[in-house]
Amino acid sequence: MKKIKMIGKPFFAAFCLMTSLLLVSNSAPFFESDKRSPDVNTQVVDNIATLECEINQRVPTFYVSLPNPQVGYTLVAKSGSYTNVTYNGSFTFVFTLLPSYDQSSPVIKVNNHEVSIDLNGEGTISNIVENKTITVEGVEINKYSVSVPSNQVGYSLAAKSGSEYTVDYGESFTFVFSLLEGYTQSLPRILVNGVEVTLDVNNECIVADIDENITIIVENVALNTYTITWNIEGQTSTTVVNHGDTPIYEGTPSKPSTDTHAYVFDHWTPEIVAAVGNATYTAVFEERAIKIGATDPDESAGEVEAELSVPGGVIIDAVLKVKIVETTDGDISVPDNKEIFKLYNATLLNSENEDISASITGEVTLKFAMPSGLEEREGIQIVIDGESVARSVMIEGQFIVFETESLGDFALVVDTQSNTNLSLIVTLSVAGFVLLIFAGFGVFFLVRKKDKEKDDTKKEQRSH
Repeated sequence: MKKIKMIGKPFFAAFCLMTSLLLVSNSAPFFESDKRSPDVNTQVVDNIATLECEINQRVPTFYVSLPNPQVGYTLVAKSGSYTNVTYNGSFTFVFTLLPSYDQSSPVIKVNNHEVSIDLNGEGTISNIVENKTITVEGVEINKYSVSVPSNQVGYSLAAKSGSEYTVDYGESFTFVFSLLEGYTQSLPRILVNGVEVTLDVNNECIVADIDENITIIVENVALNTYTITWNIEGQTSTTVVNHGDTPIYEGTPSKPSTDTHAYVFDHWTPEIVAAVGNATYTAVFEERAIKIGATDPDESAGEVEAELSVPGGVIIDAVLKVKIVETTDGDISVPDNKEIFKLYNATLLNSENEDISASITGEVTLKFAMPSGLEEREGIQIVIDGESVARSVMIEGQFIVFETESLGDFALVVDTQSNTNLSLIVTLSVAGFVLLIFAGFGVFFLVRKKDKEKDDTKKEQRSH
């Protein structure tokens, strides 16, 4: 309630009173009244008027509207502040982000004008002369990333269908883990932010109530290794290989030879393949004949009895043919003071009558029947086709034996005949030599006696 009193000349006092009432009426935005016509008390004494009236008047208040609903934050009046504010008053609020939204970058507006808050989350609206509305924008629930290994060697780790690699606060992430082929022997460790986790029967794992970024790592995943067993005639050895590698046996398997057969490694059974598990391989050997005989020669074709000894062996069904020939297509170099006694050809054939002589490697021994008349000759040697040096031979009963590295044409050579006569003369005994001299003198005297008789007869005829 407010009282107005005017004293003065009647007209002037009335004018002033009316002016005052008009001002009060026009001040409604700032001051509120009951808008009723005021009661005016008038008194005039000695042409002096006294005008007095009372009006209802009070200071206006304004309202501060807070956000509703408040999701992810709280915005409340600070203790001592109220949402009803008098003219030109102030309002202080306190803003706080909830933990699940504390990654947000909020924008606070008052009547659409952005305002700031201090480090304590407080903001103040000053000089309030109108209603205020506070709004908050940019408040979102926290989101966290889930990182899985990028270079996954030997395993697979991925989000289960329905799970995402970006997760809201408090949500969960489910992943599926599996070991790849070739790594199934591993005993993996799976760590979620450094803490080891276990998988369920479906090889799944749930990371629940996420409130931070998640990093998953995997340890102890290694390539499988396998034991390869090598079986060589009952003797075994082992090799360890990685998955996918092809086993390799160091060296060449061997099997001891017998008196009649040699054995050459042929292959492994089963066939060696890239390792996918433990395996056993057994060596397989090819049996070969060490001695090949020509015991039933066709003499009409010039064939002679012979035998070939091959330390490394040859195929079981090989056939040896050694025969006397008249000429050769090769080049037989006969040494000086030597002559060819016989020409031969030695050939090794398979069951299809194909020449397999070239399959022989290393030194072999050829033994063949001695030809008639050779025992009377000296300096027996062998000359191989294409070689310039004669080879020595051995005589074993009625057989000639020599060593060679190849088959084909060869010549049996002996000393020339002249050299043989000279050798016989030189080796005559002293007694035989003396007898030969006396025999020579006897022939000489006998010839001289007959010549003398012829001369005496001619003389007698001339005398007659």
